[in-house]
Amino acid sequence: MTAWLSLLSIAVSAVALTYLRATDAKRRRLFGLVPVPRRFPIAAKLAVWLPGIALGLLGDVAALVIWMGATTVVGWGIASLTPQIVTSAAQAARVVLAVLAAQASLLTDRARSMARSLRRGIEAVATAEHDGDGKNKIALLEARIAELEAEIARRDAAMRVEHGLDPPQVLPPSLAIAGRRP
Repeated sequence: MTAWLSLLSIAVSAVALTYLRATDAKRRRLFGLVPVPRRFPIAAKLAVWLPGIALGLLGDVAALVIWMGATTVVGWGIASLTPQIVTSAAQAARVVLAVLAAQASLLTDRARSMARSLRRGIEAVATAEHDGDGKNKIALLEARIAELEAEIARRDAAMRVEHGLDPPQVLPPSLAIAGRRP
């Protein structure tokens, strides 16, 4: 609980510090930027300090000490950023978010495919004829499981090769049969 409270408090303070840095008139003049009016200066200053006050009132001393140290370090880091660094970091963040979105889409497609395969397997078992012991049903389930495992292995291997994580290896038959790696 202490870690989550600390992280949340640090994030709130960091966002408020970032807003204060971005709207500071003297800083903007120094870098040749047009000053922008601060719309919420008191609220931003309170947002920097309120998480620490809340942690103190909750009696979570460990989280309070972590927040104080991290807010100091994060504040120094935020203050040291120039507008050019912020712009390039924002561009890098957009690229990272685009890659993460693509990966999430890939995982979503994979989950949909697996759900369709599972549904086909359930439908096949439900419509299959079986004898009194259910031996045919078990055989159908085992065949479907083997099919799904093969499909998952094929897709994992393709994904690893596509992302350059695991180049395909050709093992000599003697090692492949024994299941050993060279």
